[in-house]
Amino acid sequence: MSKKNIFFYLFLLALACSCLFLHSCKSEKVYKEYVISDLSSSVNDTLQTDNISRVVGVEILIIGELNGEAILEFENGSGRLGRMVLKGKVNQIYETEWYSPQICFNYTPISIVKGDSLKLKYRMF
Repeated sequence: MSKKNIFFYLFLLALACSCLFLHSCKSEKVYKEYVISDLSSSVNDTLQTDNISRVVGVEILIIGELNGEAILEFENGSGRLGRMVLKGKVNQIYETEWYSPQICFNYTPISIVKGDSLKLKYRMF
């Protein structure tokens, strides 16, 4: 083998190792979970994180199934609400800039709602 080929193979090996290292160090998204088990009743509550040092955003995965219709609102702290109408199979994401370790939400059934539960999987980052 020539010196060029050895250098080329060493370069490829180093590149592959660095890709593996960077991929293994990539942080996994960790979610907390809040479950609304009685879908026929209104719920006003707060989602909180333990990370109070620096929060710049929130991501909430809303998962479940409703036989009926409901409204889910997230208060952004200045009185404005992020509002979602939920019905049928629910698999939605609410994501926004956020600068607080907590976010208030309101769940309100519009019609008679039956179903198992609604999960709010959330993380603040």
